[in-house]
Amino acid sequence: MPTNKLWIEHTERAAWESVSALRHELAEEKKRLERLAPPVEGWPALFAAIDALREEHSLGGKGYADVIRGIVDRLSFAESRLRSVQQELALAVRPGASSKPPSTPVPAALTPSPESQGPTAEEARAFATVAKRFVQSMQRRHERLLREEGPLGTDELVAALGAKIDDLAELGEAEIADSAVEIAVLALWLHRQTRHE
Repeated sequence: MPTNKLWIEHTERAAWESVSALRHELAEEKKRLERLAPPVEGWPALFAAIDALREEHSLGGKGYADVIRGIVDRLSFAESRLRSVQQELALAVRPGASSKPPSTPVPAALTPSPESQGPTAEEARAFATVAKRFVQSMQRRHERLLREEGPLGTDELVAALGAKIDDLAELGEAEIADSAVEIAVLALWLHRQTRHE
């Protein structure tokens, strides 16, 4: 069988390049998997930390994924609140700015910039992100409340809403965010209930 030396060299080089590329891809994939999963000895500590956060912040959910989503939602809310406070502080420090703080805090995504009347594209994106997370939190809370409370009548919904709103003054900031989601779900149920009656 005739063989061409150049063809053999080219074939060998191509094979080695393919093997090297596959080895590189395999090494990268192995690194990615190691980053995704901590060592086995790290799992108990990680689960213990998640369980402690679940208890400390009264996070619901069936599994760890739900708890982590709740933590992410709370972190997002806290960051939004921090930006709002920073913006209020910046306005208060400006010469000629009113030193009287606003009566109710306004999220940064809803506060128009002094230079324009409408929100900037960045503010609109920030608001859309917060709104999306809020709706996702509402969906999770809706499912949990349906399991725990079951369907409620109009009078029960009004009473539950009133009780939740009355409790707001006694809650801390993190609890207010959680309660706001539940109030939104109850208000949505009441809206739907009254439209069907």
